[in-house]
Amino acid sequence: MPTSKDNIDYNKFAKYTIQRWQQRQDKAKIRGTGELRRSFVTHVQRDANGDLQLMAFTFHFYGWYVDAGVGHGIKSGTEEARRRQKPWFNKVYWNEFNKLVDMVTEMMGVKAAEQIRQFELTDLQFD
Repeated sequence: MPTSKDNIDYNKFAKYTIQRWQQRQDKAKIRGTGELRRSFVTHVQRDANGDLQLMAFTFHFYGWYVDAGVGHGIKSGTEEARRRQKPWFNKVYWNEFNKLVDMVTEMMGVKAAEQIRQFELTDLQFD
């Protein structure tokens, strides 16, 4: 996920995360009608300084059942279960979450270093 050290494109990051979920669905051979794949919606909210306030993802609730291999009267862990788990959510979620944490950490570190430099330049001038 390419980003600039000075600024993170959160909308691009959110779209990339959805693409990764869809790739995992393809890998798990989650077919059906395609409604789950098309149901992804993301919302990115920033504060007045452009800093991330909220990044929310929504999708059809039955996606959780597909991930767990349950539904239509089949409970998790039952012997007669004909369905198998098709994990598509958690691995991508935690991988992308950790990438975002690293990117924000790096960006904040760069901003902090810039502020320290500005402080040194303005407050340490000798007359």
